Amino acid sequence: MHKDDSLLHVYAGVAINAFTGAKIYQNTNRPLLSSIGGFFIRSLAAAGKEPIYDKAMHCDTVRNTYAFNTIWGPAIGSFCLRIGIDIEQEQDLKKEYFQNLNSN
Repeated sequence: MHKDDSLLHVYAGVAINAFTGAKIYQNTNRPLLSSIGGFFIRSLAAAGKEPIYDKAMHCDTVRNTYAFNTIWGPAIGSFCLRIGIDIEQEQDLKKEYFQNLNSN
């Protein structure tokens, strides 16, 4: 009997996407590129994981929930990353605004 780990697919998608997207943002300072890049990297990881890991574990059944969660996880991760970047940028703008007020 095979344990259903479809929720782990979502968590892994969010985590991998957040990490890779944050690294891309740190290097490029481009929010859209980081969101798309994180989604792309996670999708590649998922595409490699499914045939390699599942064959090694002798899981011959392909579940529709795995395919859905493979896309859903990175989508959530991209959305959360973009919100975090927008919040950070807004805080930076406020900080800059108040520094300019104090210097005048």
